[in-house]
Amino acid sequence: MTPSVHPPIPFEPAARDFPGWTMPPSVPKGMRMELSRARLLDSRESSFDDWMAMLHERYDECLATLGRELMALEATFLNQEADGSWWMYHFQLMGNASPGLVPDNPLDQAHLEYGKLT
Repeated sequence: MTPSVHPPIPFEPAARDFPGWTMPPSVPKGMRMELSRARLLDSRESSFDDWMAMLHERYDECLATLGRELMALEATFLNQEADGSWWMYHFQLMGNASPGLVPDNPLDQAHLEYGKLT
């Protein structure tokens, strides 16, 4: 049996000035929830695995950054779409005033570098 061929899934990131959606009542006041995705470059799944392994190996350093980032929860995972493309999904729950990733330390600098590889 020949596998079916699916057309490529387009990637159209949201405009940078998008203020986000209104949070549902289940999200505590003063917090926001986000889900984002990015397509991995071709054959870069192993780079993603290396990236996640680095973060797990440096777990204590990761925990130390969460407070200043006002991050309550982060989860990142891969999904292979029907067209064979790989997409990274990132879910986060953070305070409204979160500055996001602050690359002023070796861990977050490494975090950004891995992101450029995938």
